[in-house]
Amino acid sequence: MKIWLIGCMLVLILVVAGCSSIDDDSLTGSAVADTACASLEGMQKDNCYADHLRCSKVSDQIVRDSCVSQLAFQKNDLSVCNLVSSEKAKGYCQERFAEEQNDPGICLKIKDQYWKDNCFFHLSVNNQRGDDCSLVSDAEQKASCFNTVAVDTNNTALCGPIMSKPKQQACLYSIAVATVDIEVCQQLDDGITRDSCRKKLAEVSGDPVFCDSIGNGFIKERCFETIEDKPHGKAGFIRQ
Repeated sequence: MKIWLIGCMLVLILVVAGCSSIDDDSLTGSAVADTACASLEGMQKDNCYADHLRCSKVSDQIVRDSCVSQLAFQKNDLSVCNLVSSEKAKGYCQERFAEEQNDPGICLKIKDQYWKDNCFFHLSVNNQRGDDCSLVSDAEQKASCFNTVAVDTNNTALCGPIMSKPKQQACLYSIAVATVDIEVCQQLDDGITRDSCRKKLAEVSGDPVFCDSIGNGFIKERCFETIEDKPHGKAGFIRQ
């Protein structure tokens, strides 16, 4: 009989501990909040409890999961995310901690693929680590990751085959303009696009030497005219 009573007490303690772990009892006025929320009905009651982070009293699973996530952020405790029942909601909770702690190890623990991809994407972009973009499984998001890091770091090697041809060319064009590097313009496939790139370099630098390298006669003429019209354009240059 004593063993049975002790067993029941242990079960009761575990249940109470589980409930308290998804409530914030440190908030002042929690008892008052419980009383006020108890008089409400349906979603109003759930939202009231959620607003006061009394998550164990929330009936609706979606609202409850949201409440537990907010409680995790409030306590700054990643382990609380494990109490979220939905994998997608849990993934959101974990992803946010991964970003705040800059910890890709947390990304690896996320089961929901959408939030796992978002996790690797944001950490790769935030840390400007292009190689980590390969950890993103969604093809479009992976390409976006490589493109973002490539442009942010002016690394043409990341404007690679993972991107569609138009995005790859746009990536190279952006880096050429940002670095005022005519050699990057040379990597563009189309002759007109290369000439447009050279013209843009002339515009941003005010240096007509870039106009001289343009092959298309019309674009070259417009390039020189643009430089002449710019207040910062170099005076006294001779057209080749």
